[in-house]
Amino acid sequence: MSTTASNATPLTRPPRPPKPPKPHPSITALSTFLSTLPQTTNPTPPFPSKLRYDIYGPLLLLPPTSPLTTSPWSTYISSLPPESQSGLYASLARSLNVTHIAINSPIPSKSVDHQNAIRAPQITPVYGTFGPLDSTDFEKVFWTSTVQHGVFQTWCPLHTMFSRGNITEKARIHDIVKSQLEEAKKGGEEGERRVGAVDLFVGIGYFAFSYLRGGVDVVYGWDINRWSVEGCRKGAVGNKWGVRVDPGSSNSDGGTEDGEERLVLFQESNEYAPTRLRKVKQQTQEAGKQWVDILHVNLGLLPTSSGAYKTALEVLGLNDGVKEAWIHVHENVAKEDVDGMKENIVKRFGESREEVEGMGDVEVEVEHVEFVKSWAPGVWHCVFDVKVSR
Repeated sequence: MSTTASNATPLTRPPRPPKPPKPHPSITALSTFLSTLPQTTNPTPPFPSKLRYDIYGPLLLLPPTSPLTTSPWSTYISSLPPESQSGLYASLARSLNVTHIAINSPIPSKSVDHQNAIRAPQITPVYGTFGPLDSTDFEKVFWTSTVQHGVFQTWCPLHTMFSRGNITEKARIHDIVKSQLEEAKKGGEEGERRVGAVDLFVGIGYFAFSYLRGGVDVVYGWDINRWSVEGCRKGAVGNKWGVRVDPGSSNSDGGTEDGEERLVLFQESNEYAPTRLRKVKQQTQEAGKQWVDILHVNLGLLPTSSGAYKTALEVLGLNDGVKEAWIHVHENVAKEDVDGMKENIVKRFGESREEVEGMGDVEVEVEHVEFVKSWAPGVWHCVFDVKVSR
């Protein structure tokens, strides 16, 4: 019996070419709408593969780098009649299930725009009713919201900003506070002790809410922007935290005694914070209640928080018997200059402590540097955790 081997090559099917990706619904919506317009001398630019945008609740925010806000699309859209521009944005809104669209612009630094001390946003509404820009009525303007890490935040886009890039720092602050309080409880240090935090640039509650969620009993916050203070108040209500906006001005006799609220807001310059808190402390103790130990002070102003270094030490000077506390200093700094910034921060706080009653003997060190996000090429938004100990 004999066998024969076959050298025939088995037949194989050629691989199928990959299917072209489906365009994003927003691109499809734009293409469909523009196909209904009459032909013009300006041809439709090539459609981008995707759009860059942020969605916060019912608001679509187009960044300055979005294809629709840069040439050739920005030029093409500007050439359309107003009704066609409205129709284009309406189809985009429907495709993304939003009711308002605005174009965002970078906020000038104080060194460039000295008039923008409140860090108001620079947006251009293009679709939806945002309300009058000059309105002082909180109920007559558009508000939007978002939820991060289970925390509700709300703001008026015409008058206050929101940065999603701070989400990692919010989580870090929450985790630090929660861990510290849990360790204190395990060590039997908790007892009747009440713990507080102070946010000298509270905004709409970026970091104040992280302290509250982490477990501090009360946060005191300052901001000069009335829209930010109202956003912070609304956000606290949305999170079911007791909140009070102190009705007094910086020229009044100060606030009332420490109550049941977990968030107390002051619409004024933070330079008044030490005086305010000193009066609150006095009235609280006179009422037979316990004053809080302030363990954290947040300095979240960019591009620099240096103007509030001394104020932060004055706030910590109100503590009685607290051995350790932290000041979280936000700064924009080139990556290669971080070590130099650390040394400068320690030096600045060291000089300031000599001017603050009861703080001359404290030790100051930068315990940690957190790189939050890139601010510009080579420049980082950093948070310097400054430990102040006795």
